[in-house]
Amino acid sequence: MKKLLFTTAIGLLSLASCSSNDRGSEPAPVNPSATVKTQDVKDVDGATVATDKFTLYSLRENKVIASTEQETDKWDIGFNKTKIIINGGTARKGKGAATIVKGTSFDAIKTAPEDAAFKTDSGNSGDGLAITTGTGKGWYSYDPVKHLITPIAGNIIVIKTGDGKYAKIQITNYYKGAPATISDQAALNDSGYYNFKFALQTDGSKTFSK
Repeated sequence: MKKLLFTTAIGLLSLASCSSNDRGSEPAPVNPSATVKTQDVKDVDGATVATDKFTLYSLRENKVIASTEQETDKWDIGFNKTKIIINGGTARKGKGAATIVKGTSFDAIKTAPEDAAFKTDSGNSGDGLAITTGTGKGWYSYDPVKHLITPIAGNIIVIKTGDGKYAKIQITNYYKGAPATISDQAALNDSGYYNFKFALQTDGSKTFSK
């Protein structure tokens, strides 16, 4: 009888130990905020590139990528004057796509839209661009009197990156140094410099915050 009780006790202790170990091996809950990279970017030069070229930018590395890398997935977004390209579609080598969420704010976008909302590039201009050019059509408005380009505050660009991750981007200023007040002279001499902030979800999910 004593032997039976001892064996039973050992068995119960063994089960309790296994149960404890199992609980300890469970993965920690995923915190989306821990995998979101947020940055402010200043004066990316889209003004001085040739007509058929773009200044390429990697959100992953937070830097300009050499133009010789255009036929790779090493960049995510490119700039030439008011035109923006995305590294995806038949015109590119990456997995990228883009959409503009209108009438919102950067912080209000907690998750990326459904994939059906995204468009890809099929060329370098006009209808071939995922992000439409022209005043009021995409990310900016144009004042024909003062000749100023102003980002539309409520229009947030959401993209798939060259390697298929998700990011949201708000262009905050189109002039060198991001002046609070833009003069006509600045519009003539210092336009085409992109200032923006972005949040990149590095874990591959569509979630930018809790």
